[in-house]
Amino acid sequence: MNLNNSSPTPEKPFNALRMNTMNIKPLELTEFQQTAQNKPLLKCVCCRDRQTSAGVIEARDWITAANMCGWRVVFTRGERMGTCCPSCVDDMKRVEAQQA
Repeated sequence: MNLNNSSPTPEKPFNALRMNTMNIKPLELTEFQQTAQNKPLLKCVCCRDRQTSAGVIEARDWITAANMCGWRVVFTRGERMGTCCPSCVDDMKRVEAQQA
């Protein structure tokens, strides 16, 4: 399974955000989504990157692979922001570190 970014990542506006209290957690089974063809799907709420599997895979295996690749659920100021790709998670961590 290849979870590399399939599309170019647009400019991310994280520098404009003030993330004082960011919490990053691994994906859980409840984050599992599927396409109309019953293939697993991940969507980044920041850059809108979408990742799908080449075939059908068990939900638990898909979530485990996504976590290993760096996909996370991000909470800011106690609010659930959503599922974020590894690139956006890294950018958010970098911005938060600069603001500390």
